[in-house]
Amino acid sequence: MFDSLAGRPLVGALVQLATLTDEGGVVASASTDSTGRYVLHDVPSGRYRLGFFHARLDSLGLAAPLRELAVERDHVDADLAILPAERIRASLCRPAGERSTRDAGALLVGIVRTAHDGTPVRDAAVTVAWNELLLSSTGSERRRRTMATRTAANGWYGLCDVPQGGTVTVRAALEGDSTDALELLLPPSALAQRDLYLAGRPSAADSTIIAGAAATLPVRGRVVMDDADVPIEGADVRIERVGATRTNALGEWTLAAVPPGTRMVEVRAVGYFRERVPLDVLEGGTRATIALRSLRPALDTVRIRAERDRENGLGGFEARRRSGTGRYLSADEIARRNVIVVSEVFNTMPAMRVERADDGNRRIALNSVFGASCEPVVFINGMRLGPLSADELDAFTAPEDVLGIEVYREPSTPPQFSDSMAGTGCGSIVLWTRVSPRRRR
Repeated sequence: MFDSLAGRPLVGALVQLATLTDEGGVVASASTDSTGRYVLHDVPSGRYRLGFFHARLDSLGLAAPLRELAVERDHVDADLAILPAERIRASLCRPAGERSTRDAGALLVGIVRTAHDGTPVRDAAVTVAWNELLLSSTGSERRRRTMATRTAANGWYGLCDVPQGGTVTVRAALEGDSTDALELLLPPSALAQRDLYLAGRPSAADSTIIAGAAATLPVRGRVVMDDADVPIEGADVRIERVGATRTNALGEWTLAAVPPGTRMVEVRAVGYFRERVPLDVLEGGTRATIALRSLRPALDTVRIRAERDRENGLGGFEARRRSGTGRYLSADEIARRNVIVVSEVFNTMPAMRVERADDGNRRIALNSVFGASCEPVVFINGMRLGPLSADELDAFTAPEDVLGIEVYREPSTPPQFSDSMAGTGCGSIVLWTRVSPRRRR
């Protein structure tokens, strides 16, 4: 027996041989060994149905294909397999009899369960969304695509034609109980799988799911370097609308009161790329190890020679300002606000503010398109610096050195200033200065 999705033998599958009658009585059964082989002994001659069961099929929400088999001699070879991703996608996404000459998008499948005990959740709404960039001779256009479905009685969901190898936002919800907006990077293949967990639990009276019935749970984990199991001390670990904490000398962290279900964890540390990963918070206990990639150069020295932008270093500021898709401040407008540090400017702009975060740092908050506040990513002179605290931004430049400020909310952010093609619901702050970004003394 072979797992075509994983490219290896299928171990621990239960193989059953049954009669062709309506009752379908089982004649023989066996489990596959470490090489995927199975043997059914002492089978009488005749015609049978051959099938198998495995947790791999359950997680995909698929039924095992049945095969008719004639036993007429001493030895019969009967190979079985989980179908390749392309055939699974074709069977679930293509109407019967239809043939396609082009590659379709990926099939995203999974099962929505309760965080309480893994009970499948029926009729939960599953939504997937992503941004598309349309290029034409007249310019570019950014468009938000959304697809939705509801889970079957076994909790299974399937969404066809989602981007292969792209980043999407996925959310499951039922009667006010929902996962976070999960940012998923899909593999460049025909099939992707992600189970989702809601906080609810089954009712004692029947199988109805009680939304949000579970209490908050502690979540623990470690933050380590990507290329070695070396702990990272002082990393910032946060879950939106839950709270934040920092890792200790062993890289360990704890958030004491997290709502059960699938949550989005963000981890940041100086000198490392930010990571955003989905985390299943379950009643049986949750521990997570998150690896950060270092910012150290991965290539030899690259020498780049370029001419300074004709617009005095503003990189197309005026052209974007005429488009009206964001909010803009020129150097004169910044001077009239008479601020002492750059971050004070954002207290004067709509839907923005500087506030004190739970960790004591001053945080630049932008109201997202979903209504909640979030931290926008910061660009200075076209260079992405990531989400910065107000104090970190003030350390880079002074108000008198700023030539212009642009503020965008997803999904209207220009592609060159977008933090993610998934459209995470936040946005970007773009600053243009008289000097290259550097820390002020």
